[in-house]
Amino acid sequence: GVDAGSDWCAAFNGGVATEGLMIANGDYVNTSQNGKVLRKNIIVKNVSTIVKGSADLVHSFLIENCYEPYVDNIDTYNGFAGFIYKNIGGTATNIKSTNSGQYGIIIKTNSYAYSNSLFLNGFEIDGGTGLAIHDEGDASGIQNVYIANGRIKNTTYGVKQIGALIKYLNMTNVVCSNISGTGFYFSNAQHSNLLSCSATSCTGGGLKIIGINNRVSECRATSNTGVGIDIGCSAGSFPCI
Repeated sequence: GVDAGSDWCAAFNGGVATEGLMIANGDYVNTSQNGKVLRKNIIVKNVSTIVKGSADLVHSFLIENCYEPYVDNIDTYNGFAGFIYKNIGGTATNIKSTNSGQYGIIIKTNSYAYSNSLFLNGFEIDGGTGLAIHDEGDASGIQNVYIANGRIKNTTYGVKQIGALIKYLNMTNVVCSNISGTGFYFSNAQHSNLLSCSATSCTGGGLKIIGINNRVSECRATSNTGVGIDIGCSAGSFPCI
């Protein structure tokens, strides 16, 4: 495991929060991905990470700029973000996040770490914040994301889109419960499918998806405050429940 928790920080780092496990550029904020060779043959299994607290701007586990990595059986605790996935291709399975400040799990693309064709299968988020899918300024959006078999509970939001566009998202069997915000919220999704997802006891509403050519099938919303299922249609959309 990786211990950068509060006790370790107090004993060895002057009480200052530090990063957990990072597979990243040395200067991951300012390095452009253009022209770089992505890391290959990356496998990470059976790791737990903890950082100082949920309010600290540190990552518990970050993996980026890899080509088709395989990540399995990861537990993350604390940090503003628990598990951060920014890669071309790859699979993450059996991921657990607890007590994150802003993002329990985040799948993200930006100018220095492109992301598409990602698989997240089997995950649990308990406490803190939920699952975010973030397109940070890429005109083509974040594309071809496959998410299945997840449980999100006792968080401030369930699943949410950040940024301009998601395309070709496929989400199956994701359950949000006891959420103090919205269960599922997508502000501009295109050509995406939600199947067998459910939202229960969400104070901000159950499921809302806006965009075109999306399909919502066999999804349920029960005991929520506000709208249960809201499909906001633009011209050319084909929503189905």
